[in-house]
Amino acid sequence: MKVIGITGSYKSGKSTVSRMFWELGARIIDADKIGHDALFPQRETYKRIVTAFGRGILDKSGRIDRKKLAAVVFSNAGRLNKLNKIIHPEVIKRIKNKIAEAKRKLPQPVIIVEAPLLYEAGIARMMNKIIVVDLSYERQTKRALESGIGSQGQIKERILSQMPLDEKKRLADFIINNNGSIEETKRQVETIWKKIKE
Repeated sequence: MKVIGITGSYKSGKSTVSRMFWELGARIIDADKIGHDALFPQRETYKRIVTAFGRGILDKSGRIDRKKLAAVVFSNAGRLNKLNKIIHPEVIKRIKNKIAEAKRKLPQPVIIVEAPLLYEAGIARMMNKIIVVDLSYERQTKRALESGIGSQGQIKERILSQMPLDEKKRLADFIINNNGSIEETKRQVETIWKKIKE
């Protein structure tokens, strides 16, 4: 069984590419979903985040409002680093557990770990191969604006908070150019799948 990391920059199309690998037979572990789960009130990480950033990040029901939290941390590198130090250890632990469980129980020959911060969080060393999804800054910004996540300035802050895409591409085993059509992306995925399975 091989463990393959998929990463890229903000809104570069990582989930679309992961879904294509899932359709080919891979098992998907989504680091973002694990990170979002860490924000639930019953989690120890929830308590630590509220203690670190205050109750102003909560919605009316007492849950962490991800938009409010993002507004607090993405404008300040120190606060973002503090948040990552709370969340990353929990995410890494749960990814390790999910990989171990998949290896024990599942027949899929390939596990895909989709993680925007694959390098930044130190998850890369757990992978057999790494795929970087490449998308131009202009297209990233356009996709983010269309999704209503925030202003152009806020989106730029999110993109700049991550490792530069060129550096991720330099470290990658495979690069998927996602600037073309969905069919072109799928052809690249299929080519990489064949190489991974060899």
